[in-house]
Amino acid sequence: MSPLSFMHLLLTLIVLQLRLGQSLDHTSSGNYQIRNCNAGRPNSQAAELLNLLPQIYDNLVAVIEDAKKGTASDHGYEAFFHNNNNIPYVQSIFTKIAKGVPVPLQNTEGRATNPLMNLGWPTIVCIQPGDPETLGLKSGCDEHSNVPAGTQDNYVVLCPLFWESDKEAESFDCPRVRRNTLTPNDDDLVRNQQAVLVHELVHIYGVVNHLRWQDGNFEKYKLRDAADLDEEQALRNAPNFAYYYSGQYDFPEGQNLPLHPCMLLHVYEALETRREG
Repeated sequence: MSPLSFMHLLLTLIVLQLRLGQSLDHTSSGNYQIRNCNAGRPNSQAAELLNLLPQIYDNLVAVIEDAKKGTASDHGYEAFFHNNNNIPYVQSIFTKIAKGVPVPLQNTEGRATNPLMNLGWPTIVCIQPGDPETLGLKSGCDEHSNVPAGTQDNYVVLCPLFWESDKEAESFDCPRVRRNTLTPNDDDLVRNQQAVLVHELVHIYGVVNHLRWQDGNFEKYKLRDAADLDEEQALRNAPNFAYYYSGQYDFPEGQNLPLHPCMLLHVYEALETRREG
């Protein structure tokens, strides 16, 4: 069984536990349900999520507005989605996340069930050390120590690694252009809590991209690798949405440069030059 298959099995088990009525503490932010995150306690993971989610909602307003510009965007639309034909789909995914609309659940064969009768609110579940109700998934998080989160149906499950990440991107996470190439080819811009949540929510709202590309990888996580996908593959690669989201940041005071650092994402000619060279 592949690591991703194993993780998927564990996610399925935890979702079954949740649906069987296991009692987990609960709070909510808008339509987003937050479970097993020590709600009501000071400085809890639930309290952090209650601060983080409204920031994501606010940032998504700018993302959705910017997506209207398509290839005229200064924040990376062309680099990650390539043409204006993809505008409606990109906007629809981000709009669903912003509103927290109910998620159509899947049956055991993976086919969509009746959407009128099988909807679930988007739900975030925290994995707690020593918690018997999430112990199985905690083992999966430990075995795949580089995985900050996972999804199953309407659930986003946060591994302990999630809480070790910065809450948002910093200006120095933005790429630079060197020798007509966006560099470095890393994933620093999306290694933060906001981007991870957006990435996972993109999955539950329809971007199911656990399909092997020709080189055997399941997703393209690094910057140039994600930008190099064609226009159809880009819509099936959740990191593309997370990169575009992260390129919208108005960085905190003191980090601003004369040119918004992530504006360099729009230098699509750099990517084209590298491809053609």
